[in-house]
Amino acid sequence: MRRPNGTGTITKMSGNRRKPYAVRVPSRDSKGRVIQKYLSYHSTMKEAMEALDTYRYRFSVQQAPKPDDLDQTLTDAWEGWKRKVRFDTRLSHNTRKTYQSAWNSLADLHNSRMRDIGVDHWQTVIDRMEAAGKSKTSVDHAYLIMRCLSRYALEHDWIRKDYTEFVILPKISAKVKKDSLTENQIATLAQMASVGNQTAASLLVLCYTGFRASEFLSLSLSSYDAEQDILIGGGKTAAGKGRIVPVHPVIKPYITQWFAQGGEALYTEGTSKHVEYATYRRRVAEIMNSIGCPEATAHWCRHTMASRLKQVHADPMIVKLILGHSIGDVTERYTHVSIEQLRETILRLP
Repeated sequence: MRRPNGTGTITKMSGNRRKPYAVRVPSRDSKGRVIQKYLSYHSTMKEAMEALDTYRYRFSVQQAPKPDDLDQTLTDAWEGWKRKVRFDTRLSHNTRKTYQSAWNSLADLHNSRMRDIGVDHWQTVIDRMEAAGKSKTSVDHAYLIMRCLSRYALEHDWIRKDYTEFVILPKISAKVKKDSLTENQIATLAQMASVGNQTAASLLVLCYTGFRASEFLSLSLSSYDAEQDILIGGGKTAAGKGRIVPVHPVIKPYITQWFAQGGEALYTEGTSKHVEYATYRRRVAEIMNSIGCPEATAHWCRHTMASRLKQVHADPMIVKLILGHSIGDVTERYTHVSIEQLRETILRLP
């Protein structure tokens, strides 16, 4: 029986096929011409008829994608999601880099239609990352992007179900050993910094401020208050955002030098440009290897700061304020602690 115009067609395809009956629905191309888009394939005419009738019904009650959306790919979801979250204007530089890297890990699915991606496809990406020895952070970020894109597609009726919720994440232990630098290694960094090694100087700053590497690289010229001789920065957590860290005399020459140079950020290595985290990590690895600590990362400097403050018997609450650890009411955290009290604690460090 012939179907009414505009309600779809069923075509038996040539050749020896396991599912020869193709369900097609009308759509329009970029020039407005009517075209037929393939919806699904079936073994019998009856199955195909049922599939088409089901689609038409679900479409009528807004539970199925429009014909124009049947071919939306994962890349379409990525571009749409970026517009939704204002990727280029609202997200920080480091966050964009993180999400872009996570997106790249989904390369095998970039051109796949959203409605064709099932739990097995998502799981395969995660399993391959685990097999390749990727860190827990990398796997978690990839899964986050999967979830975001799948939810975006679900919101726009490109898919019927969010299969990412069924993905099983592997139990990956931390790859990086967390430890502190020794006093001799700190002295070596100071010596290297004194002869112009910018990376060594930056690590010295991390050892005397407790900033995370990402927080340090995000510091702008306005982050340094020369009059009060303090740095204002941080942002990974609510407790760490906008925290005040007085500048220790050991690192002041480098802070003032970088401030005088101007640039897109406080630390630019003399280029006036923002230093990419990946680039910085490679340079840090070279320095750590040269001081006899090849397993160390920039985050060791934060542990070093915490360890040294403990050794000089600093007030635990002030330590939390300097490092950006939660102490309860974030909005009132500086009510009873003055900058001079923070400075007195910082100056205890050798």
